[in-house]
Amino acid sequence: MTGTVKVGVWAVLNEQVDDATALLTNNRHNVRHQLTEEEMSRLESESQGKVAASVNSLMNKLVFALVALMIMVVAYSVLSNS
Repeated sequence: MTGTVKVGVWAVLNEQVDDATALLTNNRHNVRHQLTEEEMSRLESESQGKVAASVNSLMNKLVFALVALMIMVVAYSVLSNS
């Protein structure tokens, strides 16, 4: 008992879904796939790294597309005036 009115259950990994479902129907269920604070911190760090890598990749593609567009506009302008 925590003394709170509502308690949430989260399944971070796919393996935890069955435990979460069982825990919601039986508060005495023994959870098999628990995560330690260290494991949660590691997962959080890994996900932050992956998000940063995705954002960097997206930004690189955007810059490349803008440079390519600028080159095409300049080339069109030069060729149109010839």
